[in-house]
Amino acid sequence: MKTGTTIQELLLNVNSSFCKREWCSKSEQQQTLPPAEQLKIICWDGLVPELLPEICLKENNKPLILWELMGMSNLLHLKMGGHNEKLNPELALHPYIILDSMCTN
Repeated sequence: MKTGTTIQELLLNVNSSFCKREWCSKSEQQQTLPPAEQLKIICWDGLVPELLPEICLKENNKPLILWELMGMSNLLHLKMGGHNEKLNPELALHPYIILDSMCTN
């Protein structure tokens, strides 16, 4: 029997006030980085579920693992899941298509 897995994608706008916050960092070198770079480090350190507990999903009562982070000029695209599984392209977020449709509306 094939078991299902939980997959979640998040788009973070690096120009939002949330992403421009000053984050507590492990080293002084991280404090000199721009906020978007600090946020990338925080994401890779697995702190997204702590920062966004109301939207981050869990699988077997454990936070999802960040498998991929794509940095774009204005967005961070995070792909998280219980294990690294391919997303169905028809169901995946496509940031540039979303932004393009927002601009035309």
